[in-house]
Amino acid sequence: MIFNKTVLKRLMKTAYKGAGLLVANNKGKILLEGGWWIAEINEDAFPKEAKAALVELTGCLPEEGECFRSTSAGNQVEMPKELHDISIVKENGIFEQEPFLKTKIIMDFLTPIRIYQQGQIIAPINELIPELLENPSLQEWEDGGTEGPFNRGEVYYWFSSTCSLVAGGIKIEKPETVKILKELEKINLAS
Repeated sequence: MIFNKTVLKRLMKTAYKGAGLLVANNKGKILLEGGWWIAEINEDAFPKEAKAALVELTGCLPEEGECFRSTSAGNQVEMPKELHDISIVKENGIFEQEPFLKTKIIMDFLTPIRIYQQGQIIAPINELIPELLENPSLQEWEDGGTEGPFNRGEVYYWFSSTCSLVAGGIKIEKPETVKILKELEKINLAS
């Protein structure tokens, strides 16, 4: 699995304590959604530690076709939005574009934001996402690495052979910050 287990557990717990952690099982893929992020992991590649953390929060693993939102009040069955099938995006040619490249720039707002760049396009993404994808225990031969992020609008996708991740970008509206980002677009930050 490409994800850092510690960060994945932290994301799951934060979602659970907030608006709820969406948990689903779609054709052998476990889907986790925490409001601004979605992770899809092949059931057979889901590590025991992450499964244990999920069971600790939700009380169970989702059965095939099951979808529920888990909070401290209990599990609420949800109507799946086609179970958020990330694979469809992958199969419909998202790889035809160049991926965004991670830069060394982190901006600190209420939460740290990592700047990604594709040509002259800047993509502000919550810093927890690159932390999630930096798994120190991953062996090169285990997964082959991550492709992405690719985007559809302000939604960003990362893929590997066993996992997928979707995260919403951060919408920057403060005029002075927008001005800084416009200036950053003129510089090749990813080199």
